[in-house]
Amino acid sequence: MVKREHLYEIAQYFIKNESTVRETAKNFGISKTNMHKLLTKDIPKKFPELCESVREILEKNRKEAVYRGGMATKIKYQSLEKKEE
Repeated sequence: MVKREHLYEIAQYFIKNESTVRETAKNFGISKTNMHKLLTKDIPKKFPELCESVREILEKNRKEAVYRGGMATKIKYQSLEKKEE
């Protein structure tokens, strides 16, 4: 169980940096799965005033994930083409 103070610190970091779940998890040394649980279940219960900001960033990240995945695939295949030349 994460202490209340630490949970608040995580929420503040996530909001201030508008980071991804993966980036936030890496910064705090927590698994991505546990970080997602903290952001979606624990923070809204303990800090309802931060809930909306966290939810908005999660939604923004969800929408951007498709784009980031497409760019990663494009870069991968561009590098493979260069190796073949």
